[in-house]
Amino acid sequence: MKSLLRNATTLNPNTKLTTTKLLPLIHQTLTRPFSQSTTIPTKQDRVRDHGYDNYMEVEKKIRKVVKFHSLILSQPQHTIPISLLDTLARRLGLGFKQHEPGAFLLKFPHVFEVYEHPVQRILYCRLTRKALDQIRDEQEAVLSQIPDAVTRLRKLVMMSNTGRIRLEHVRIARTEFGLPEDFEYSVILKHPEFFRLIDGEETRDKYIEIVDREESLSRCAIERVRELEYRTKGIDAEDVRFSFLVNFPPGFKIGKYFRIAVWKWQRLPYWSPYEDISNYDLRSLEAQKRLEKRAVACIHELLSLTVEKKITLERIAHFRNVMCLPKRLKEFLLQHQGIFYISTRGNYGKLHTVFLREAYKRGELVEPNEVYLARRKLAELLTLDGGKVGGSLVDSPEELAALQLCSQFMETSILLGKSRYYNVTINIGQPPRPYYLDLDTGSDLTWLQCDAPCVRCLEAPHPLYQPSNDLIPCSDPLCKAMHMNGNHRYEAQEQCDYEVEYADGGSSLGVLVRDVFSLNYTEGLRLTPRLALGCGYDQIPGASSNHPLDGVLGLGRGKVSILSQLHSQGHVKNVIGHCLSSLGGGILFFGDDLYDSSRVSWTPMSRENSKHYSPAMGGELLFGGRTTGLKNLLTIFDSGSSYTYFNSKAYQAVTYVLKRELSGKPLKESRDDHTLPLCWQGRRPFMSIEEVKKYFKPLALSFKTGWRSKTLFEIPPEAYLIISRKGNVCLGILNGTEIGLQNMNLIGDISMQDQMIIYDNEKQSIGWIPADCDELASLQASAAQVYEY
Repeated sequence: MKSLLRNATTLNPNTKLTTTKLLPLIHQTLTRPFSQSTTIPTKQDRVRDHGYDNYMEVEKKIRKVVKFHSLILSQPQHTIPISLLDTLARRLGLGFKQHEPGAFLLKFPHVFEVYEHPVQRILYCRLTRKALDQIRDEQEAVLSQIPDAVTRLRKLVMMSNTGRIRLEHVRIARTEFGLPEDFEYSVILKHPEFFRLIDGEETRDKYIEIVDREESLSRCAIERVRELEYRTKGIDAEDVRFSFLVNFPPGFKIGKYFRIAVWKWQRLPYWSPYEDISNYDLRSLEAQKRLEKRAVACIHELLSLTVEKKITLERIAHFRNVMCLPKRLKEFLLQHQGIFYISTRGNYGKLHTVFLREAYKRGELVEPNEVYLARRKLAELLTLDGGKVGGSLVDSPEELAALQLCSQFMETSILLGKSRYYNVTINIGQPPRPYYLDLDTGSDLTWLQCDAPCVRCLEAPHPLYQPSNDLIPCSDPLCKAMHMNGNHRYEAQEQCDYEVEYADGGSSLGVLVRDVFSLNYTEGLRLTPRLALGCGYDQIPGASSNHPLDGVLGLGRGKVSILSQLHSQGHVKNVIGHCLSSLGGGILFFGDDLYDSSRVSWTPMSRENSKHYSPAMGGELLFGGRTTGLKNLLTIFDSGSSYTYFNSKAYQAVTYVLKRELSGKPLKESRDDHTLPLCWQGRRPFMSIEEVKKYFKPLALSFKTGWRSKTLFEIPPEAYLIISRKGNVCLGILNGTEIGLQNMNLIGDISMQDQMIIYDNEKQSIGWIPADCDELASLQASAAQVYEY
């Protein structure tokens, strides 16, 4: 049921942003104590960025899978007996215990297939067709960009102070630089005009030597970034001349003197990574400072030459001597956590992966290349549903990742009193375009205002949706599910018409189509399923439709809801949840990976009311821990309603006990504030709920979970009060009977704030647990920002 609409950002609107031209992405709160030195400290603690660490958790699986790839492809017929897995896995040094390799393979049925040999009658393992296609695609992508690989290798050798680099060091980092396996022939020997292989004078090592230094290749990647910043953002030329893009991780403390130190460092001149400094006098303090900044530029350029803009710290160390890098590389990089991020995840802390922070946004490379895209296909295969695939004899363990839709909610500037409207941003279509959708667990259909053409459309923040040509016919099961009452008129068999109406009087009329939804796993991987949605060409605004919106995201229990479609396609469990922050913002998630079920308060879900998320047993209304005498209240959890609605009896009981409780308190009923039906004013205007909540007691709904057990859904004062524009406190609980809800009671957004609400359709239960939704949104957003959120 879409009543009022919602909103929000993951930042507190009152938070002061600490930004400068030189540090455009810094947004940490200033706290003391800090060092009063105006030089960057040489020793700094590493501040974790969960987005990059989560990315590496996926990489850890990928590294193991790739080793199994090589093992299987090295065997005759590209198959391997399951009985040999333990022995061969130990040889690979993967750290598996007995029987663990087999269990590991079974987790990824879209990559590995277990089958019975038709003659020997023993189990074998081979790669699936999808996995073989991914390997082929990556190989083709690497071969197709050999000219680019030649250029990258030329630039890499040019960065050496001797004009040569050990062949073995390049071979070890071959994958990071996107070089083919036979690069010694296909890249080096086939291009004698650029490279020559020479033997070491004192060792048997071979070296790659540059034939001619081409000046056009001496331009660094950071120089292009500076030029873009200068032209697009108008940053002062003197400020941007020697600066780097800085984006510190969440939680990094930035003090006054540290900011000054960074400002001074950004303006410090330095020598280019491609400049020969062998004849320079480096003994002065100024020369040492320039040399240190040159080392930052060298590592920045080295990362820019990799296809995924990341490389292990240990492989950077191979180039330390030839590029004049510091000995203690890790400590050096920790001084510049706004430029680089070091992750210890992915190999039990034995490897340190260095990321170039500016290269990643929303979980993907800002400038992806074919090799990167081909490699990400393997990550997508690892996160697909673990059901029986391709005739495999063994079912895989259930390991479904929670799916995050754009991890953070958008905050609109349209306010009613000081209540917020929650909506989620989803990218839909090909190419994907963002749309703000009303978050609604009370309805099933997802629809967008659509240019079909549009007969009657409302104000929207984005251009109207351009529908795909994939019309859903009347014979489709989803169309039949939309019209189970039999009132559908089949005017055109080739398309399925729909009309939905909401409790506030609003409606949408249109046709059903299918299109691509771009969604993100919490691990940062992209999912692009084709889902059904409504192309709405005739909308009537409801009484509460007072802010721009592109459409509605239907999250109900019906077959046409987004959750049901994702579940039927095997992408997620039939579980959905949300966490709405009272500061504005929050998350919407699918699956059960974001919470500990043992800590959640659960109540059975009604089987009779199959359309809504409603507890099986009616609730008992409590005020201040005492019963009001009202029991068996039919309750519905509805994120489509900004406010909470009680039936007439419950509403009158609440207003009665509140007025009795406020008798003698410094609050009196306001007659001239019409923000909501019931408001109170104090001696002076209130600025926040914190100032006034001491005069109010908490409400609660008690639901039976068994013969004698009960569970409480608590509604503290801040979850049923708002502050109006006039500075009065108003009751955010309304009379639902007056708007046609009859005997139903709706728990709206205001009463679900700062709680994680979970709708588990598999266990037929509704659960809730208090949560810091603002912090949770920040963590999930950072996870998405790397490969953004």
